[in-house]
This record gives sequence, structure tokens and C-alpha cells, in this order.
Amino acid sequence: MSECICASQGRQEVEEGILVGVNDFLSVLIKIEAYDRGIPFIGYDCAIQKITGKKGKVLYWNPLIPDDYNLKEWHQIERTRVLSFGRNLS
Repeated sequence: MSECICASQGRQEVEEGILVGVNDFLSVLIKIEAYDRGIPFIGYDCAIQKITGKKGKVLYWNPLIPDDYNLKEWHQIERTRVLSFGRNLS
């Protein structure tokens, strides 16, 4: 089981499930019971703060994402991507 802590619509959410896919620098796919949920690393109104794997090992952590993340303006989202991953990877 993996745990994905994300901030969405101005509040923190925790999703627990099986990490089934990663689209580098874009999103992760987590299987939660009977459905799959795609979560963007940094996107419109939602961003991942931390992903932990088995036994609590931290697989990803982004300290730039606050609990009240709620970005909706493309230039703000892109700025956060650049600060997080660099200009060439955003």
C-alpha cells in the first residue's frame, strides 16, 4: 500500500492504495479499491505533497506545496512546476 498526501481545492487529502503508474513530472496513478485515480504532481487545483511506499518509505516529497494549495492560474501552476522540477522538466 502507498499513501499519497495531496492538497486539493484548498485542503489536504490522503489517498491510500496501490501505486500503479507514474508519468514522470506529470502525475501518478493510484488504485484505490475498485477504481484508479490520477493525481497530478502539480496541476490545476491539486498537487502532491508526499508519496510514501511500504513501511512508510518516502518516495516523493515536495515542500513547496502548502496544505491549502488551490492554484488555478496557468502562470502560477507553471511557476510552481519550474521551482519544483526545473525549467527543462516542467
